[in-house]
Amino acid sequence: SLAADQVVQPQQDVSGPSWTGFYIGAHAGAAFGNMGYDIAPYDYQFGAEDFVYGVHGGFDYQFNNRWVAGFELGYTQLGADYSPFEDGGFGTLVKASSLYSISGRAGYLLTPQTLVYGRLGYAGIRLEAEEGFADTASKTVGAAQFGVGAETFLWGNVTGRVEANYYHALSKFRINGDSEIFDPHYLQVTAGLAWPNGAGNVLGVYLHGLFEDAAVL
Repeated sequence: SLAADQVVQPQQDVSGPSWTGFYIGAHAGAAFGNMGYDIAPYDYQFGAEDFVYGVHGGFDYQFNNRWVAGFELGYTQLGADYSPFEDGGFGTLVKASSLYSISGRAGYLLTPQTLVYGRLGYAGIRLEAEEGFADTASKTVGAAQFGVGAETFLWGNVTGRVEANYYHALSKFRINGDSEIFDPHYLQVTAGLAWPNGAGNVLGVYLHGLFEDAAVL
């Protein structure tokens, strides 16, 4: 009779959301640039700040209840003008117009809903500069990307993130005719949203099954 009187409590799902799957998102924030400028025999360092915005997308795989890793593609619109000599009658010396990146990230789940992570990747910074008296020259300078961030589920399948990335140029922008060399470096701080894709999550579950089968074999 005691067993009959017991109330069976329904089990609650404490596993949390799955981080496995494709996603697409948007971000905005600020970029703090440092532009090295070398024109013999002088060597300058110019600073600039700019509002930035862009899009990103990628794929994450959750290995267990604590670890997540994946890759991401990103594009950010810049508008940083460096015009240090404009008081002397000159216009923009050099401009950083855009930045694209491909990177990997790996992180640890503080809770099932919140991920902290590090990022490492490769980026291209698009530069445009004066050449001569009336011409312009442009080049995409390769850069190493280092970043840290945190991301959490806000509502439903929508996540929010805050992230800081540093871009260190691996090459320089040389204008031989003017004997000028530009060396860009950027710190970018952004916040963004991401929307996981249902079809991508189905693929992620399939890949998870493959990993489990391989582990059994």
